Amino acid sequence: MVEDLGIKNMNTIVKLEPTKVLYRENFDKVKNLNNDFFDYVVEQYPSKILDMFKDTLKEDSEEIKLLDSQYFKLINEEKYLNFIVEVFEKNNSTCYVEIATFKNYDDDFLLKTLNELDIVDKYILLKQIDVISSTLETRYIIKDKFLLKMLFKCMLRELIPIEFYFLEKPLIIFNNFDMSIPLVFKNKEDIPFYKQIAEKSSLFFR
Repeated sequence: MVEDLGIKNMNTIVKLEPTKVLYRENFDKVKNLNNDFFDYVVEQYPSKILDMFKDTLKEDSEEIKLLDSQYFKLINEEKYLNFIVEVFEKNNSTCYVEIATFKNYDDDFLLKTLNELDIVDKYILLKQIDVISSTLETRYIIKDKFLLKMLFKCMLRELIPIEFYFLEKPLIIFNNFDMSIPLVFKNKEDIPFYKQIAEKSSLFFR
């Protein structure tokens, strides 16, 4: 299974790299930010929700019941992975992530997370432990799509709260709930560009 990814052994798995790049500041319009960064950028910049449904579901909708099904979520997960990989490739195959949870992880947290991952992703996450346990840093740079996909799955499955930052065409991807993902754009001109990627992945902006 690991060999299917071209991973001959654990030593070939790419690790997270701590970074000092101030990617959040790329979105700052003022120097002194409110403590709630999400609320701040949503107020200051254009935003959308990335979703598998075209419209917001009503409380009595039959489709909303599907969100209680883990099977339904998993069979739609590939759409989101296709989206994030193309976004990654269009941004010079570089992504920055904010992973505050790793700063204070414990064994129970790690075991719970590993139990929810596929076998290949378990290997990739395990390879990150020495990195996340040896630094107080919460900011990392990613230049490997398999590492990116593993972390995106952790976010999609609501296992680890992660923020994803792309700087070529500035975009922030925030933590999701029921696979509805907040996206924040620095420039409204970039929305059609990303919407096209979403539609190609059979996803919607709303």
